[in-house]
This record gives sequence, C-alpha cells and structure tokens, in this order.
Amino acid sequence: MTLVEVSVALTILSLVIVGAYGALLVSRRLTEGSIYQNSATTIVQGYIEQMKNMEFTDLPYYTSGGTLVAGSGSASNEVPTKLDEVTPDVLNISSGNPPALSTITPGGTAPTGVVNNAKVIDINQSGLASNSLQLKLWVWIQDVSDASFDATQVRAITIIYHWRTNDGAKTRWFLGTVRTIRSTVPTH
Repeated sequence: MTLVEVSVALTILSLVIVGAYGALLVSRRLTEGSIYQNSATTIVQGYIEQMKNMEFTDLPYYTSGGTLVAGSGSASNEVPTKLDEVTPDVLNISSGNPPALSTITPGGTAPTGVVNNAKVIDINQSGLASNSLQLKLWVWIQDVSDASFDATQVRAITIIYHWRTNDGAKTRWFLGTVRTIRSTVPTH
C-alpha cells in the first residue's frame, strides 16, 4: 500500500465514524425528548385521575357566571391533589374559560387570569435543575351541568400544560392539553 491509499482509507473511515457519531447524538436527543414528553403526559394524567377519583364535593369549580364554589373543607380555589400517598401537592384552578391552544406561545407568559402551577420534577435523578422536567400547569374546573339532559352535577376538567427541555444550548418548550368530564358518579 502506498501512503496515498492509506490516507484515502483513513479519510473515508473518519467520515463514516463522524457520521455514525452524529447519528448517535441525534438519536439520544430524540430519546431524551420522548422521555420528557411521556413523563409530562403521565404526570398530567395522574392529576386528572386524582381529580376523577376524589370526592365530588372536594372539587372547587367556577360557575358559568364566574363565581368560585370552594370544595368541602376549603375556602379557596385549591384542588387537594397529592404527590404521593402522604405529600400534598395542591393545584390552583383558574377562572374563566381555557384559551385556545393556538393563542398560546409555549414558554410564554400565562394569559390574564390564569393561575400558573409550576412543578419541577427530577426525572433522570441527576439533581441538576437544568436537567429536570419543568412543567407549567393551568387548570380549569367548570360547572357544565345541564338539567335538560338530566346531567345536574357535571364538571369539565381541563389542564393545559407546558414543559421545557434543554436541547444543547437551546431551550425548547412544548404544549399539550388534557380534558375530561367528572360527574357525581366516580369514573374508575
């Protein structure tokens, strides 16, 4: 082999290695993004399930006229959710109607009247705040009862959530929503 052949072979080998390394980095970034997205969705769904399974009278809500009706044992807009079996993790509800997702800028400021429930969850157990899931939750519980359909105690629960991840030097915000209906009959 000549020196030229060896140089060409090393150049081709280095291009293949750099390409494979780049593909691995992109794959890792996409996997981490997926982990954060699944974690955010699971956390929000956990809050929804807690609200669906708690006593109906414990849910504070806003009437169609905008009046706050506090849950039993509470004089405020607090939903008594829990982080685990014993640790309280209260959510505060917003008044009015949830905004359309198309009007929200992910990572931007909350619309007027919206209560921001900020949560920081250490998903990867690194202890670094920059690697933690930073979640903003906006919660609405509204009375949607309709006597004409014999639905006299029905609440609409809506959670709009933003979550943040660091993608190299960039911070990326994502947006999602979950909505359900809760009546006096628990939905297990």
